[in-house]
Amino acid sequence: MRVATLLRLPSLARAAALLALGSLAVAASVAQADPTLHFGRSSWRQVAVVQGSLATRTVALVNGTAELVHLTQITAEGGAIAVTVVRDRQRFPIELSKPFDMEIPAATQIRLEVAIDAKGGSLGEAKGKVTVTADAAIAGKSTLELPIEWEVVEPPKQDEDELPIPKANPDWAKWTTDGPQPRLECDRYSHDFGKVLSGERLETSFKLKNTGEGDLVIIKVGAQCHCTLSELRLPDRAVSPKELKTKEAYGTLKPGEEATLDCKVDTAGMGGGTHKKVQIYTNDRARSPISIDLVLVVDNPFQFSPASISFGQVRSGQQVERTVRMSSIDQGTFAIVGHDLPQPQVVDIDYKEVPTRRNEQCAWEITLKSRDGLVCDEHIGRLKLALDHERIPTIDQLHYSLRVLPDVEWTIDKRKSPAKLLLGVVQPGVNDVRSLVLENKNPTQPYKVTSAVVTSRIPVDVFATEIVTLEEGQRYEVKFKVIKPPKTKAFAGELEIHAESKTLPLLKLNFSGIWSGNVLPADSATPAAPGGGAPKGR
Repeated sequence: MRVATLLRLPSLARAAALLALGSLAVAASVAQADPTLHFGRSSWRQVAVVQGSLATRTVALVNGTAELVHLTQITAEGGAIAVTVVRDRQRFPIELSKPFDMEIPAATQIRLEVAIDAKGGSLGEAKGKVTVTADAAIAGKSTLELPIEWEVVEPPKQDEDELPIPKANPDWAKWTTDGPQPRLECDRYSHDFGKVLSGERLETSFKLKNTGEGDLVIIKVGAQCHCTLSELRLPDRAVSPKELKTKEAYGTLKPGEEATLDCKVDTAGMGGGTHKKVQIYTNDRARSPISIDLVLVVDNPFQFSPASISFGQVRSGQQVERTVRMSSIDQGTFAIVGHDLPQPQVVDIDYKEVPTRRNEQCAWEITLKSRDGLVCDEHIGRLKLALDHERIPTIDQLHYSLRVLPDVEWTIDKRKSPAKLLLGVVQPGVNDVRSLVLENKNPTQPYKVTSAVVTSRIPVDVFATEIVTLEEGQRYEVKFKVIKPPKTKAFAGELEIHAESKTLPLLKLNFSGIWSGNVLPADSATPAAPGGGAPKGR
């Protein structure tokens, strides 16, 4: 279509024509890039899976042909691997090695979500592959293979990876001597990485030399935080980062001998000007400890809009969706190839590449959807994304939060879902009966109050409960009664409301009050079962 002809069209027709031309251009570019059925990447390597958890990676399966392709089978080898097909934001779990039929239109793509289960696996490296069978010729074959290499690693220990690193406090008396003294010299005492990107893994090395006359004992190498790892290479052996953390006295440098200290910095989650320090403790009494400074300025390579995701308050039976845009302004193109989430997983993740806006070089849309039937609690986490990018393999700066409320809401004296039942001063015949109204906010989940029981340090025959059904499966009233004077003026206990419910089978409310009467009211009714009640209809 010529430009002049396009400009003479009405606005709606011109927009439709532009969309059609854009779709044709995208299809042509996909076909021109690789006119076959192919994966978005050739393999996965160095995938770390924490023992006892699940690691998920995603790969695009692109139909670069000009014809409709039918997938007929997916198989997996090499361990506990599960595959889910994601198409148009819909997830289709695949039964491996079983025939099926799924269409991929010409010049389009779907995603394969590959999950590696290490819940029962042993530590160490492993290999496997995912094989896709289709009715189209794939480089002269009918199958397409994706090799995968992963390593099952130990889960991080709280005392090593979460708590602050303790300051080194070696026993100097064990290593010092009165004879010839050692002297530690470094080739340099600082390193400036300059401007780097958040998510990059940096590395530099320092030369250590004993220029003194006595033996130099390297007692301890301490890092400022867990983002900085060091490895020490002595003349006779290498000392791992784990050994540097947990042990002392790694080795000795004779006069004139050298060692190499490799320092690695993981910049994930950092931002702005950053200064890290590594300290070397030796038996050089005049100079120990020696500090090595690592200086860097960390920029965020990607823009997230919004910067974090808040689901707010979510009902346990409710599913809420939030969307965030991830874009690159000056770091070139990238692709999201997988993700990791804290366990237990409370959200489902979906992502796709979207058209760029002004000044953007690449953009992806990430959709987070809260799961159904979550535990009623406040959930805070951080999404870690695996990237296909020349400099940044992972990024974990996107935080999310949600507070899960139960499906049921209760009201006491116009207060919504209070944690306590405060009776105040109880006067016989005046305010010795309190009502709780429970309402099911999720009609798709059944809810039925079955009993209400009182527990207390004083005899429970002082109290009684009654359940009134206001609307079957939806609304119930629980009446809490003080039917006779307790032994003490002040009393307290717990009201337990049992129900047939998946999300709130038991509701516990602490109660307290002060009895102001001296005798049992004449018109007080005695319950059929002291301390407990069963439902009654209205």
